[in-house]
Amino acid sequence: DPEQAARAQAIADAVRAAWSDHAQLVYGSPELAVWVGMHDPAAERVTVLRDASALPAGPVEAGATVLAVVDPTTEALEQWLDEHTYRAATVGDDAAALVVYGAPAEPLAAQPVNAAWGDVRLATLHTQAATQPGHVLPVEVEFAGAIEPGIGVSLRLLASDGAVVASSDFLLQQAGRLGLFAPPQAAPGAYTLAIILYDRATLAPIDDERGQTPTLLGTVQILP
Repeated sequence: DPEQAARAQAIADAVRAAWSDHAQLVYGSPELAVWVGMHDPAAERVTVLRDASALPAGPVEAGATVLAVVDPTTEALEQWLDEHTYRAATVGDDAAALVVYGAPAEPLAAQPVNAAWGDVRLATLHTQAATQPGHVLPVEVEFAGAIEPGIGVSLRLLASDGAVVASSDFLLQQAGRLGLFAPPQAAPGAYTLAIILYDRATLAPIDDERGQTPTLLGTVQILP
């Protein structure tokens, strides 16, 4: 199946691009392990689940980055990881994908917030002051006010030149829990945590109360 082989190659390439000394590769099924594994994306710290019900027996090791290879048959694995870790990035499509998750090594801390878009405001922000290349920065947010349907939220980590180093998008709702994956090749230094609200139908950004977009939330250090 050329299409399936090409999809497997793309996922294997994504695993290699995200790989680091603390990454763990989890195949949601033996079939996924065969199709993606034949491209040799990783030779160590690899787990193959025998079926969709074979979920991890305990919590993910603190500080780990989990690279999960999933498809429509492994929904239970994704749900488990969504509950126990922070989803940061997805490469692929509905047929098969690599999903990057992170388990924080330190507790999240409340950060000062001052951001609003009309009747919507960012009420709370919890995250960490620093992360490392190849790790996931965990973020928890809560919004207050008129939560209207059809509004998207894009949380981003920006380099000093404004380049997007990491991003996670989700539907605007009262609470959000997500991660930002710092690529293994990210240079140490100060990065800006920023947020954008936008119309999901047109992708047009929504200016904040100061007429700005993106809205800057603070600084995150990427350590060596």
